[in-house]
Amino acid sequence: SNNNYLEGNDGSNAGANAFEATFSAGNQFVGNLANGSNYGFWLGYSHSGNVIRDNQVRANNVNGIEIEHGQNNVIEGNEIVGNGGKGIVLRTDGVVHFPAEQFPCLMLPNQAASGGYTVRDNLIHNNLGNAIELIATTDSALVNNLVGGQIGGVGFASGSSNVWSIDPPQPGPN
Repeated sequence: SNNNYLEGNDGSNAGANAFEATFSAGNQFVGNLANGSNYGFWLGYSHSGNVIRDNQVRANNVNGIEIEHGQNNVIEGNEIVGNGGKGIVLRTDGVVHFPAEQFPCLMLPNQAASGGYTVRDNLIHNNLGNAIELIATTDSALVNNLVGGQIGGVGFASGSSNVWSIDPPQPGPN
């Protein structure tokens, strides 16, 4: 499901994910409520211009926003508060799970990678895990996020060529 614009919706209290766009490109989620589900946003394998902007992501059982094997997406201006796990998780295990010769319709740029994110202007606090966690994620910019009150820590990153306003991330303007 590509190139959709979802604004002003309430996906709260869903049994699994308030919003999900897997194997997708160019979707925009703007000004939505993603509260009280397992995950607020799950965008596994999503790439090429997905935007998660100005959403409320509160009190989800697991993580607020998680993107597995994603590339070139924007996460900005969100309120990510009180989730049972981490605020934002961007990750890969570095393995190709859907070979292009078997799944040509997926058109994934590099399905083993995670990178090329812009994460900015988010308010992230009081989550049980890290505010932001990058696992084997590269070439991303994490700037001007306000982080505080994290129970599990402020941030964790593995990967290379990531740019943080403050490295390592710490409470306060970031």
